[in-house]
Amino acid sequence: MTVELVDRPCTGGIPGPARARDIAAAVRAAYASYEPYPGLPVADGAAETTEQVLADADAGTRFWEIRDGQRTVATLRMVPHSAWVWEIRRIAVRPEWRSRGLVRELLDHVEADAIAERVRRIELTAVVERQLPARYARLGFHTERRLPASDKPLTEATMIRRPGLDRIAQPEAAPEPGARLVLRWFATSEGTTVVPHGVVADRHARLVGVDSWSDATEADRARVFATLAADGGQALAGGGFRWPAPPTGLIGYRMPRLTAPALLAVWRNWPNGRAWQEPGT
Repeated sequence: MTVELVDRPCTGGIPGPARARDIAAAVRAAYASYEPYPGLPVADGAAETTEQVLADADAGTRFWEIRDGQRTVATLRMVPHSAWVWEIRRIAVRPEWRSRGLVRELLDHVEADAIAERVRRIELTAVVERQLPARYARLGFHTERRLPASDKPLTEATMIRRPGLDRIAQPEAAPEPGARLVLRWFATSEGTTVVPHGVVADRHARLVGVDSWSDATEADRARVFATLAADGGQALAGGGFRWPAPPTGLIGYRMPRLTAPALLAVWRNWPNGRAWQEPGT
């Protein structure tokens, strides 16, 4: 079974109705089947239509695909914002084709074209609560800024990659320097713990999330802690809260912006997490 990489699937880059229908089907299959845990808003791509694909093409969007015979198995599209900046959208791989490096293959092909056209910046938007920034960081993208999503209580990270330069995996994204409120979520054998910056966590806990509020006041901090307590959290002596439930059972972990609209998710990694050690220990 061979896979064909196709740039601009039809003459002039405009997919015909049949190809557009196939692209839309691949996007719907990918987005509807991927959620790291239940309870998140439905991703826009889960409702992709043929009409939207054709409208994007008419507006100048370029498409890249990997095809298996007559079927699209992986795809992405690019919106040129200028001669120097390209934005990647709707990265999608059909569920049965995941874990084969197809996203890397598509992005590498886009980058090769970007280098040829002297593009200086490739960017994309990744939803933190869906654990996507960590995936793209492994592909050379780094987080430039985080913003609240305009239509959902989620956090979006703008990530960039410079063609020909950013080819290695990037480190985990950290909160903005000087953020006044930073919360770290840990999974433990007893459930879930969240602690503010400066509070030492159990050395055997796995870090599974980080949130931040850059300009939070003391009153803002108090409201956040009151909301977490109202969610059934048991107060810890050194600061923070503990629950017997796993992180995904807690609304504060699933969508921190429901705790406070300005509280942004910085990083999520459930269930894998990682062993945590306080700096300098």
